[in-house]
Amino acid sequence: TGAALTLYKKASAPKAITIDGSIENGSVNVTGVADLSAVPEGTELTLSNTPASGYKLSAYDVYKTGEPSTKVTVTNGKFTMPDYDVTVSATFEVAKVLKSIEITTQASQKTFWVGETFNYDGLVVTAHFEGAADEVVTPTSVSKPTMNVAGERTITVSYEEGTTTKTTNYTI
Repeated sequence: TGAALTLYKKASAPKAITIDGSIENGSVNVTGVADLSAVPEGTELTLSNTPASGYKLSAYDVYKTGEPSTKVTVTNGKFTMPDYDVTVSATFEVAKVLKSIEITTQASQKTFWVGETFNYDGLVVTAHFEGAADEVVTPTSVSKPTMNVAGERTITVSYEEGTTTKTTNYTI
């Protein structure tokens, strides 16, 4: 009477990770384990990707192998190995690449008196992209010329998208 009974969970056999062979416009890598065919349940794994030129990652998709509707949660490019085999996939989309900008409407005020402050209200800038439609954008910067002497001034307008900055000039 009163004998203690201890129960242990039987360790599950390692599970496999398959990289979807039909991924287009990029590739995916899984790190955090040496052998993708023998991954212990509970292992935290990290996903990384290499998009093809002109593409960017849209989303990762990790699911139970053979059951795409059984999803595994991916957070910040990481997931925890469940107690079943999984397939890792990804979708890549065309990257929006800034090609140029142009001034499609100059500032409303085109002449200034000596000593007056430059005002660029009404300035309209259009950005031209590869992989996306043109957009009217708010400039990242507009130069403010010194208005202490009469004469023409060159205004420099810049716009930044991601790591790309484009610049254009116009004269007032």
